[in-house]
Amino acid sequence: MPPKVGRPRKTDQEGTPEQIARRNYQRKYQSEVRQGIVELERAEADCLKDLEKIKNEKKKLIEILDSANKQAGSILKEIKTSKKM
Repeated sequence: MPPKVGRPRKTDQEGTPEQIARRNYQRKYQSEVRQGIVELERAEADCLKDLEKIKNEKKKLIEILDSANKQAGSILKEIKTSKKM
């Protein structure tokens, strides 16, 4: 395990009441920031999964549309050849 970096954490009883209050506020703030980052990372992962699903659906729809266009083209060719006869 790597050695800890920075100065040692002070206990909640060390310092004046103002220092203790500032220290507690900063600790709370830092923990909220870390939680926010974790939530954003989860949301990003969910969005990427949804995006992948959307891309796959789009690809399937394009393939279906291409197939429908080919069928329509073949039907039109049949109609044109039947009119010539």
